[in-house]
Amino acid sequence: MIYADTAKVRETVDLINELINDEPGNIPAEDCRNNYNDVIQITLPQATEAFSKGAYKSVELGMVNIVANADSRETGFSGGSPFKDQSKAVHDLAYVAAAIARVLPS
Repeated sequence: MIYADTAKVRETVDLINELINDEPGNIPAEDCRNNYNDVIQITLPQATEAFSKGAYKSVELGMVNIVANADSRETGFSGGSPFKDQSKAVHDLAYVAAAIARVLPS
């Protein structure tokens, strides 16, 4: 699930970059890109490492963080973001990964 979420986050960043290229100075989109880049560079690698060590509570917390991140990205746009479907997919994948991690013995 972590790898699926990584792929979906990268896809979302690609769409955000397209939006920024089309609309330079789009602050909500730039904020989204920065947040999702943090997810790619920090949260997902930490969750992957935690999973390999059996630290499932840490995986769960990382995935919950991604859920909150995906949800908060929508608030910066009037009427929702242009990549609302991708944010929802990131949210859903991370939510399922958190639920799986929650039931694994730590």
